[in-house]
Amino acid sequence: MAFSGVRPYLTGHYWANIGMNLKALQLLYPGIHLKGVEINHDVAKQLTDLIGERNVFEGSAFEYSVAEKVDLSLVKGVLIHINPDMLATVYEN
Repeated sequence: MAFSGVRPYLTGHYWANIGMNLKALQLLYPGIHLKGVEINHDVAKQLTDLIGERNVFEGSAFEYSVAEKVDLSLVKGVLIHINPDMLATVYEN
C-alpha cells in the first residue's frame, strides 16, 4: 500500500534521536516530508543534518505545540518516562 504525500511526524522517546526511523521512511517514500522532536542539543543537530533545521523542534514534549496536521505520527518508548500525572498533556500534544 503506497501513501502519497505522507508527512510523518516522529517522536521516539519524544526524541527523534538521530533519525533512524526517519531514514527508513525516506528510503520507503523518497520525497516524504519529515519532522522530529528532540530534547538533546547534540542529537538535535544530527537530526537537523538529516531533515533540515525548520523540521526539527529542539526541546521537551511539554514545550512543543503541533502547528500542522500530519498523516503519520510515531511515538516510541516515551510514555514510560512520563509522570503519570502528565500523560494527558502528552496525549493532547
